[in-house]
Amino acid sequence: NWVEHTVILPGDAPSNALFGTSCKLSITDYPGEVSYITAAIGAYNAAGIGYVYLFRNDLDPDSFVEHRKITDDDSSSNDNFGRSVGIYNRYLVAGSPGAENLLGTVNNVGKAKLYRLG
Repeated sequence: NWVEHTVILPGDAPSNALFGTSCKLSITDYPGEVSYITAAIGAYNAAGIGYVYLFRNDLDPDSFVEHRKITDDDSSSNDNFGRSVGIYNRYLVAGSPGAENLLGTVNNVGKAKLYRLG
């Protein structure tokens, strides 16, 4: 049976942020380092500009703490950055299905950005 472990909430999400739009977990376990779980959770505001929140439990296995908030510097309205997220070890990918092409001439082409977690 699955039992609820904890509730994760963002510290600064605006109303209607749709926090939890996408969620992924990754277990990081490198020799000589503290093992921890990272939760990547997407959200976006009413204008469709999104965020990815990273939560970690490296200090307390029973509690997830907000570690970082990632935004897309070149995001615009309705890009929906963070609508999809994937995380594996130290890499995070965040999708923006509503993004324009690089020239800004075609809407809803979409893009994904790859990040290396430090």
